[in-house]
Amino acid sequence: MSVPRPLLPHLRARLPALGPSDRKVADAVLAQPGAVVFWSVAELADASGTAKSSVVRFCQGLGLRGFHDLKLVLAQETALPHRDVVGGGAASGRAEAPDDREAAADVLGSVVWGGVAMLRDAAATVERAAFERAAAALSRAQTVLVVGSGASQPLAQDAAQRLRSIGVRAAAPADAPGQHVAAALLTRDDACLAVSHSGATRGTRAAAAAAADAGAATAAVTSYTSSPLTEVVDHVLVAGARPAAPQVGALTSRLAHVAVIDALLVAVAMRDPARAEAALARTAAALSEQRG
Repeated sequence: MSVPRPLLPHLRARLPALGPSDRKVADAVLAQPGAVVFWSVAELADASGTAKSSVVRFCQGLGLRGFHDLKLVLAQETALPHRDVVGGGAASGRAEAPDDREAAADVLGSVVWGGVAMLRDAAATVERAAFERAAAALSRAQTVLVVGSGASQPLAQDAAQRLRSIGVRAAAPADAPGQHVAAALLTRDDACLAVSHSGATRGTRAAAAAAADAGAATAAVTSYTSSPLTEVVDHVLVAGARPAAPQVGALTSRLAHVAVIDALLVAVAMRDPARAEAALARTAAALSEQRG
C-alpha cells in the first residue's frame, strides 16, 4: 500500500471510516502533528489512550513501516513554509474561530487563510482518475441532474446553471422530493452529480441511489472518503476535510467544493469545446439583452 501524500489531509478525509483505536490515534496526530514528531511511540499511545501496538498498526495501515516513518512524514509536512490553519500555527491543522477581540482585518486574514488551507487539501485529496471519469460521465450525459441539500443546495443550482451555459442539459430541483423524483426518471444516458459535505444527508443520498438504480452514471463531491453517499455513487471526489469552528467550517468546505465543481466544468467544456463555445456565445447574447 502506497502512503497518500500529503498525509494529513488524506487522514482527515478517512476519519469516519477508521475503527475506534485508529480513530483515537488519528485524532491525537491531527491535533498536534508538529509535536508528534518529537514523541516516542509510548507518548503517542498515552496521548491517544491506546496501546503501543495500536499505534504501530495505525502506522502500518497508512502504508508506513512503523512509527518512525510516521514521524518523518509529519516532520516534512509540518515544516512546510506556509500558514496551514486559520488563526493558528502550522502544527495544529485545525481551523479555529476568530477571537472576539480580533480586529476586523485579523478576522479577514483568518478566514482567508482557512480557505487557502482547505483548497490546498482539496487539491491533494481528489483522486485524479476518479475526477477524469466523473468529467467524462458528465460530458457524455444527455441530461445531468445535480442534487444537494442545505448549504450544498445553492452549489448544486449554480453547477446546473453553469453546465447549461456550456451546452450540457442540466437541472437542480430545489426540494428533496423533487430531486428524488427527477433522479428516478433518469436513464442510462444521463448522469447525477451529488454535492454533500458530510455525505450523510438523507435526501441527497436517496436521490443519488435512485439515479444509480435508474442506470445513470453517478458522482459525488464530498469531504469524506466513507459515508452513506460514497457507498452508492460511481465516482467519489473527496474535496478535503478540515476541522473548523462553526463560524468558518461551512465556508471553508463550500470553497473546496466550489473549486472541485469549477474544475469539473472546465474539464467537461474541454471535452467538447465546440459545444461549449456555441453555448457560451448564446448565453452571452441572452445576458446582453437583459442588460438592456
